[in-house]
Amino acid sequence: MSFVQWVKRLHRSLAWRLSVWFAMVFLLVATALFVVLYRFMAARVEERTNAVLEALSDRLAEAYLETGIEGLRAAVRRNAGFPGVTSLFVRLSRDGRQVLLAEVPPEWVGVAQPSVPEPSRRLYSTENMRELRIPRDALRDFQISQRQLPNGVMLEVGRSTDSRAVLYAPLRRTFL
Repeated sequence: MSFVQWVKRLHRSLAWRLSVWFAMVFLLVATALFVVLYRFMAARVEERTNAVLEALSDRLAEAYLETGIEGLRAAVRRNAGFPGVTSLFVRLSRDGRQVLLAEVPPEWVGVAQPSVPEPSRRLYSTENMRELRIPRDALRDFQISQRQLPNGVMLEVGRSTDSRAVLYAPLRRTFL
């Protein structure tokens, strides 16, 4: 029996068809499972990083409302070692223009970028809190939380975080 005849005979056999069918079903189920787990994991990581930033923002807002700008400045120094925070950015402003306080870590300001990253004007709102992620480089991102305080002052709290693309790349490579 020649090779061509053997392939034709194999192609017509029920065992071959079932094997191909089960392989395709397995591939589809495994891919769907990976996508669901990947999205769930990404949502949980984002939720946790936002929770850390929100807790930090709550602490700093309370410090400002209780003790004013000097109390906020002291709280920034105390909370620089907050779990999950490697560098801390704090800006207090009126109407997004008049800056009352700006604490900027050295890694946030460089020669090529001599000022604090300025979020777009439309992000200033009366909502309780809003997060913004600004890519710094291939490995790090800046995560900024904005909060309108009861006295009309805008409190922005930021920190450096790992880039999500870098964090998830090994998982995607392993799956592929």
